[in-house]
Amino acid sequence: ELVEEIELLTSEIGQLRDDLKVATAQRDVEREENLETTKTAKEGLVAVKEAIVILKTFYARAGRAKVFVQYSPIDEAAASDAGFEGAYKGKQESYKGVIGMLEVIASDFDRTVRHTDEAEAKAHAEFTEFDRTAKADISGKETKRA
Repeated sequence: ELVEEIELLTSEIGQLRDDLKVATAQRDVEREENLETTKTAKEGLVAVKEAIVILKTFYARAGRAKVFVQYSPIDEAAASDAGFEGAYKGKQESYKGVIGMLEVIASDFDRTVRHTDEAEAKAHAEFTEFDRTAKADISGKETKRA
């Protein structure tokens, strides 16, 4: 009966160690994926915010644009048919839609960073709890087996 109990404890210890090894490997992969996701989302957020600033600056300046025109009788006839008239001011009426879409994209990147960080913290806490429980169980079974 004692031999059977020792064999059972040895088997359980081996299984616990295997489970711990697998969980540790999975956790390492998950951590790396979360870090990469967070890094990519932060880079995207910075790029989109930069694009928003550039576009807002462009449209603000384009709205106040002036034209310097040189007079040439030859070019006058060609210019009147080409459809060019005044300074190019950008599509002032539609730029707000573009900025709005970029702001939505920026908020998506921000949300991804927050949710990934929260998921990482939760996964870390769960793994830490499992790790401690498994190691305590292994230690207890080793003591009992000895």
